[in-house]
Amino acid sequence: MIGVNRNNELLAIWAIALGVLGDVLFRNAGWGVNITIWMLAAFTAVALLHRRGDYQSLSSYIWIAAALSVLPIFRDSFFLKIITLIAILGAVSFATLASELGERMKQTVFTYLGRMADTLLTVFNVVITQLPSLVPRVSHEQLIPSPMTIRIMRGVAFASLALLIFGSLLISADAVFEKLVIDVFDLDLPTILSHIGMALLWSWIGCTLLVVLTTGPKSIFGKPLDEPRATGYAIEVNIVLGTINALFIVFVSIQVGYFFGGHEHVLDEAGPTYAEYARRGFFEISAVAVLAFGLVLLCDHLIPLAKSTGRIAFTGLTELHIGLVGVLIASAFHRLVLYMGVYGLTELRFYVAIAIVWIALAFVLLGYAVLLPTRAFLPRVLVATLFIAVFVLYAINPAAIVVQTNFSRENVQEAFDVEYALSMTGDAAPALVGGLANLTDTQREQIEKGLAERWAADDASRFRDWNYSRWNAARIVQSNSQQVITD
Repeated sequence: MIGVNRNNELLAIWAIALGVLGDVLFRNAGWGVNITIWMLAAFTAVALLHRRGDYQSLSSYIWIAAALSVLPIFRDSFFLKIITLIAILGAVSFATLASELGERMKQTVFTYLGRMADTLLTVFNVVITQLPSLVPRVSHEQLIPSPMTIRIMRGVAFASLALLIFGSLLISADAVFEKLVIDVFDLDLPTILSHIGMALLWSWIGCTLLVVLTTGPKSIFGKPLDEPRATGYAIEVNIVLGTINALFIVFVSIQVGYFFGGHEHVLDEAGPTYAEYARRGFFEISAVAVLAFGLVLLCDHLIPLAKSTGRIAFTGLTELHIGLVGVLIASAFHRLVLYMGVYGLTELRFYVAIAIVWIALAFVLLGYAVLLPTRAFLPRVLVATLFIAVFVLYAINPAAIVVQTNFSRENVQEAFDVEYALSMTGDAAPALVGGLANLTDTQREQIEKGLAERWAADDASRFRDWNYSRWNAARIVQSNSQQVITD
């Protein structure tokens, strides 16, 4: 290519290859082994570009992202796949920032969150600034064809006209020849355009990933600051934090009966129903915990680290704030336990509970961090706990835990939700088959029939979205069906 940097040329080739691979793997297919194949191909391209190009050394976070991309092979849960993609984004973002950190003690959580935003915005930045640099630059003189090129083009034009005339006559002369021509040139334009569109989409994503992990995203939000706390807003921050603490104190003191009133209080005619008490309270308090964490991070970012009256006051208010949020989190779990006892457990409730556990851990780490003169450890520990959580979730299989929990309830036959159980992914199928003895004959027949219809052999044999859970679900369901027939 003329006037194009060799590194950009290789990057463009890899981006096109990833686009074609994406079209092959993801067309009319779900998520499974195709995610792993595509991601590993992308990371392989990154490694090869780093080896052949003039780039900085690879970050260890890239290998963590590669390890995370293997996990979708094993589980079928939509929630797990979303969490995995978030973790991969976090690993990629950390990899792009590692080379720019400089003095790490000056970095805040917001620097890393900003780099995650930069990584996402690179998807659009590639189109605006990066792709034009991948296109060959040709001078005006080079656009003028040579005499030989002109003669070839003229010959092709005359040949096309002759081919059209003679071909039309021969098509009219013979039915077999007509069918051959129709079969060859009967192109499905919508299908062709959809293939092109899918390939362009994955080329775009691939190009973005390659650019991010080689040249780095354009820093907009995550640009490292020499002195992120040079300007202090101690008075404003302490007023805000003190006001929110007062609100939490009033709320906790008034709502003690609702927080810890238990089964008897909820069933009181004057009190709220279970749905009002648990569902409304749990998700609202969970949202409060998340927002409270962000509030403390922002306040900490705005106050100078140097010891001062404002910093001392902020530290005290923060520790009180964390204690109050701890009470709110405890009440949220209390509501969840009560709600689960009546309505059972779902995957959504399970993952929200896990998220709150992570938020609680993050608050503990934050409470420790505000006592120290540096915050360098906090972002890395938080993202490390996210990585660990993803691997642990894949290992414990949350869907199976949900099913087993619902089977263990005392009123399982009256309260078991057959429709929801059958809507769950392949992760839940082994637990469902294993717990059929806890159900009535009618419920058991409904589940056996539903599982047999959903996990037919051909449904689990597709390669592109294959994963272990689907394969195992089909195997177990077929084995159970054969046993039922035998019995």
